[in-house]
Amino acid sequence: MILRPNQIQAVKDINDFIHSDMDNGIVVSPVATGKSIIIAEAVKLFNTPTICLQPNKELLKQNYGKYTSYGFEASIYSASLKRREVGQVTFATIGSIVSDLDSFRDIGVQNIIADEAHFGVKEGNQLAEVCKTLKIKKKLGLTATPIFLRNSQEGCFLQMMSNNRESIFRNIIHVTQIQDIQKYWTPINYRFSKEGVHDSMLKL
Repeated sequence: MILRPNQIQAVKDINDFIHSDMDNGIVVSPVATGKSIIIAEAVKLFNTPTICLQPNKELLKQNYGKYTSYGFEASIYSASLKRREVGQVTFATIGSIVSDLDSFRDIGVQNIIADEAHFGVKEGNQLAEVCKTLKIKKKLGLTATPIFLRNSQEGCFLQMMSNNRESIFRNIIHVTQIQDIQKYWTPINYRFSKEGVHDSMLKL
């Protein structure tokens, strides 16, 4: 697999994070940057038991497929896929493992990679509880949306994950910018047509 420049830099920054004193890190990786490839490379960098968490089975299958395409072995722990395997590297859905954390503690899991990490940003949620129970040493989160909407008495406002006191991910270790990957996109062909469009009710 030949990595693109943005992927090479992301993997380098993840490697630096693994060998740093930080216990958590955020990789900001927009859509089409090849997150499944970055995750596969990140899993390879950890040399102790690791859980790779996804919010749903579709992402699990995608990330698992990319990792195993390198020729590496991994387990799947997901109720929706009817597989409950625990291994040195386990791809799992968060809702499936919370009732069986003893199995992961027994093999000494030390690292968690969380895809779509913005879903697990707050203290007290399932991801935070898993990390606390297993005494996770390294928490790596990947997301395309590190900014989320917060409600307050003064109204709604946008906040970075890293600036939220409740977040279990506080350190942004890598950001891929859209302009760095646009050259890999299929050119967009815009076509404008009034045929069959009724816009009499539209108001500016």
